[in-house]
Amino acid sequence: MKERKEGVETFRRPAIGFALLFFALAAGVGARHPDEGQAGRYPSDVGRFRELFLDDDFLVESKSGIEAVPAQAIKLSTEPVLKQDQPWELSGPDAYVDVLYDEEERLYKMWYDCKVEVQHYHGTPSQERAVGYAISEDGIRWKKPALTAVTDKPTNLVFFGFGGKKHGVPYVVKDYSDPDPVRRYKMLFNFWDFRDRGLGYAWSADGIHWEIHRFTVIQGGFDTLNIFFWDNKYGCWVAYTRIRIAGKRSIARATSPDLQHWSLPVAVETPDELDGPDEHLYTPGCFRLTNARDVYVMVTGVHDQVKNILTPQLGVSRDGIHWRRFRKPFIPFGPKGAWDSGGGRPSGREVPSGDKLLFYYRGVEQSHGENPREGIGVAQIGRDRFVGLRAAGHGQVTTRTVRLNYRGRFQPENGVLLLNATARNGSVRVEVLDEKGQVIPGFSAQDCLPLTEDGVDQPVRWSKQPTLQPVVGRPVRLRFLLENATIFAFQIVETSDRGLKDEG
Repeated sequence: MKERKEGVETFRRPAIGFALLFFALAAGVGARHPDEGQAGRYPSDVGRFRELFLDDDFLVESKSGIEAVPAQAIKLSTEPVLKQDQPWELSGPDAYVDVLYDEEERLYKMWYDCKVEVQHYHGTPSQERAVGYAISEDGIRWKKPALTAVTDKPTNLVFFGFGGKKHGVPYVVKDYSDPDPVRRYKMLFNFWDFRDRGLGYAWSADGIHWEIHRFTVIQGGFDTLNIFFWDNKYGCWVAYTRIRIAGKRSIARATSPDLQHWSLPVAVETPDELDGPDEHLYTPGCFRLTNARDVYVMVTGVHDQVKNILTPQLGVSRDGIHWRRFRKPFIPFGPKGAWDSGGGRPSGREVPSGDKLLFYYRGVEQSHGENPREGIGVAQIGRDRFVGLRAAGHGQVTTRTVRLNYRGRFQPENGVLLLNATARNGSVRVEVLDEKGQVIPGFSAQDCLPLTEDGVDQPVRWSKQPTLQPVVGRPVRLRFLLENATIFAFQIVETSDRGLKDEG
């Protein structure tokens, strides 16, 4: 199985025999999604993982005076953070961009499409797609390193495919626990082999020098940024790609035990009556949030085929299969005349930056297609702030009955509730209730010291109970009392985890 370690994903996968592989693939085909119903409907214990409030009843039993508000990212620059500026680049960053944060090297790494001139064996030059590579220490200021990975002269190009076959649109994962260091980095990309179009698979020791599987690992017209990751909820690799349902581009999901043998993709999100008649889901942008319980995020590019623009939209899910998509721009358009005023193709990944999350997109000035100006932009939201439960006055949110636990490592005398909330113009108080809905003595709203700031890890204190020691392991409910405030998530931690001190 895959374990998590302090923000770094570590993969532990059992060996898979032929028989198990056969049944794993067979289970992936069906009218309904094969993984539906695997997870428990509601949580029983809360503690080690961050618990996010989404627009559902997973955590929440009741609420009043509350509105669920989806996030809108804030752009960090009015200009592209990366654009065409090298003599071998015949276009700006073309089509898509992929960025990850390397926890081991403490470095942001980017792979992006660009067009370059290639001399064929018969001497005729042509423009073909290649993959450029860039690095950054802060995710904002980028450097294109001088490399000779695929060229004789120094460039930042790292991938051409092979055999003159068409290819493009890379998405890269760093697998920290693969026992073979040569396969530390893994890539899925669009690829054409003798059977037509599909997904190619490549691997690398450093993300720069790549080896390529000779044939497509799954066939289909997946000409989008295909997302994949190891999902320990299901114990397999999961990919999100694009298929057509009733003539419209839709988001599909496939699974694999080894990245080479895949189930048939099954649609998980399609345009519906809430979308415009000419809108398609152009990019998947799906990922699972680490260190949070059962939270999947979608940042999809919605293509209006008449206006020919792409609008990034946000979606959330508890299982990666059933989605709640908000029909509002997640990354706003630039003002008229700006380099990204025509929208953009968003990438999908959790890219941390302190207590923020970064979201990259390939922006265009006019429309989907050829543009006089284009580049890579970046926007941000607060950590875990995908959906907020907001009270524009007085409101309250009560959770389902849960046990406060810390997965066997919890020291009751050190337990602290951390709340991700914004309350600068109001306040948040928290009550702890028993199974019957009665306030537990010492944990009333009157005893709670109000939170009146904006922060992702605000410790909740009660004047008569400095820690959660009296209620750890008991079935309880948490009641959040809001006044002109918004809550996003909570977590139970030990004071030693965050350097907190008891203030009894």
